Amino acid sequence: VATGKNSLKVKLPQEIFASMSLNIGDEVWLILG
Repeated sequence: VATGKNSLKVKLPQEIFASMSLNIGDEVWLILG
């Protein structure tokens, strides 16, 4: 979703890293699952 990526740019760095780590975690679970 483009709007989601755009909204991430507006967030604070900590929130961006938190979102990235969550997304990476979801991808890992999908791969392992």
